[in-house]
Amino acid sequence: MPSMSNSLQDEIAKAVNKAKVEGCWFFNSRTKEWLTPEEYENFCKTMVIQYGDSNRDIFVSFYISDPKEGIRSRMAYIKKASVELQQFTEKVMAYYNLVGKNMK
Repeated sequence: MPSMSNSLQDEIAKAVNKAKVEGCWFFNSRTKEWLTPEEYENFCKTMVIQYGDSNRDIFVSFYISDPKEGIRSRMAYIKKASVELQQFTEKVMAYYNLVGKNMK
């Protein structure tokens, strides 16, 4: 079973501590997943156990960010999706109202 080098342990501990002090979480830009500092720390340990600490690019897609930004961006996404759904629904209804009138 691979072990975690002291330098990687230090890097992870510093990042986790920084996130906690700043009230931030870790955002994975590749998967769009948010992890608490504790979840990130466990994720790192799991990845090192599975892949060893020589594969540091596993951690590259993570960055420290305010989770409230995640809430804001998801709210904006929901608003945009809601508008698109409303527009599409209106288009569908208008089409079938028109087609229905033409069939009579």
